Amino acid sequence: MNFIQNETCCFTGHRIIDSKALPTVRRALRFEVRRLYVNGVRNYITGGALGFDTLAAEAIIELKLEHPDVRLIIALPCVDHDTKWTDSQRRRSSVIKHHADYVVILSGSYYDGCMQARNRYMVDNSSQCISYCGKNHGGTYYTVNYAKSKGLYVEELYGLKFPDEKPI
Repeated sequence: MNFIQNETCCFTGHRIIDSKALPTVRRALRFEVRRLYVNGVRNYITGGALGFDTLAAEAIIELKLEHPDVRLIIALPCVDHDTKWTDSQRRRSSVIKHHADYVVILSGSYYDGCMQARNRYMVDNSSQCISYCGKNHGGTYYTVNYAKSKGLYVEELYGLKFPDEKPI
């Protein structure tokens, strides 16, 4: 796979998003990926997880319909990352993978640290990061701090509100 790092954005966020916040998060993602596109970003890496990663991938798929030069890269931590998912969750993921330009699988099987390795891969291949981080611990928090330590611009969506909405 060959893509330019400074034309690439990755995503990191929580797997569980409050249902009241979902409309705002979707709206913010659509806004941010369009803003990035206008500024030259063409490659978008998501981690293939439930929650924010899924919403981000769906926003990129929508953007790809308007701009065929957009590339969606799914970075999976391991082959069996979805063994505990429901059939419905696997079907949704399958649709996303079908629309992806690349699916990168970083390990043949799960091991302690494979999620963190996936997160580092995404950051190491990006110049920007869109985050949904509402906690000061865990994988998303680690990834945001790793991205900042690598000099990436991080756009935080957690707590964002639009003028006509209540805080999330």
